[in-house]
Amino acid sequence: MPLATRLSASIDAWRLLLITCVVFNHSFSLYNNLPEAEAAGLLAHAVNAVTRMAVPTLSVFSGYFFVQGGGAYRAVLEKKLRSLVVPFLLWNTLPCLAFIALNEIAQPVPGLLLRNIDAHRFLEMTIAADGTPVNGPLYFLRDLFICFVLFGPLRRWLAHPVALAAAIGVAVLNYRTDLSGALIVRNTIPLFFLVGMGWHSLFRFGPGSRREAALLGGAAVLLVGLCTLFPEEAGEGSWAALATYLVLARLVIALVHLWPADRRAARRGRDYAFTIFLSHWMVLKLLLALWRPLGLPAVTFELLAPFAAVAAGVVIRQVLDGMPVRAGWFATGGRERSARQLPA
Repeated sequence: MPLATRLSASIDAWRLLLITCVVFNHSFSLYNNLPEAEAAGLLAHAVNAVTRMAVPTLSVFSGYFFVQGGGAYRAVLEKKLRSLVVPFLLWNTLPCLAFIALNEIAQPVPGLLLRNIDAHRFLEMTIAADGTPVNGPLYFLRDLFICFVLFGPLRRWLAHPVALAAAIGVAVLNYRTDLSGALIVRNTIPLFFLVGMGWHSLFRFGPGSRREAALLGGAAVLLVGLCTLFPEEAGEGSWAALATYLVLARLVIALVHLWPADRRAARRGRDYAFTIFLSHWMVLKLLLALWRPLGLPAVTFELLAPFAAVAAGVVIRQVLDGMPVRAGWFATGGRERSARQLPA
């Protein structure tokens, strides 16, 4: 199997694992942000320290595929409109508008009546104008699309190490100072997207890679431990958080090279990861609404709800596969199941 094909298969498998990490991260954050929630313990801080690196690492993968894919800028934008913007509209904007319309009639949530929300909040909910869309995690699709728009015209120049290093330096500055403001919701995304664009120029793999992976693993354990013990000092935007993201992302990249995934794992990642990502937030919110009246310990939700959300994503994907092909194709941004082909 050619190297690029083998890497793509391994990345597909890792993408499913990383999105599962995203689901766990959100299950902990949803429960710990409740008014009645107790102060987060070491378990919650440890899970957060490990799982919050998933989005930066997924951004690395996107940057890598951006460079590998090639193609004219216009063709890339058309593809990303289909694969990122259309799913965002279908899984966030349209459901949000439908909810607002129904809420105006039945008024189950008076605080979200149009007369009670300003234009800024409305744009936040519908198109993630400044983060916090209704389907919370889909800001990632928005930020990724902006990365493709911004870096597409610069792709040829960013192939040079000096230009790439300068761009990464600007991205680090943006991470620390938020120069981009509302243009980018999470500032790690463009930074790690650029890291992914420099995959082959920034990273080297050879006979010493296993030793390097072991050292990275040790550094990751140390950094995660520090983030667990000192969560305030290692919060989003800190140097400690950035170092943790870099080490964990670099470790995943090393593992992608060292242990290629088998075809079954790659196929499952390719088939299910994106649908799990699109649906998990709403599934977790629904489960939380059912969980709270039961008065069960927080840890039961934090540990069990993610598995239920992942399973729900798999079921949703299978339901989409049972629909007319065009419907499932649009709902997943053109990501067809391995066994299905979109007719010409």
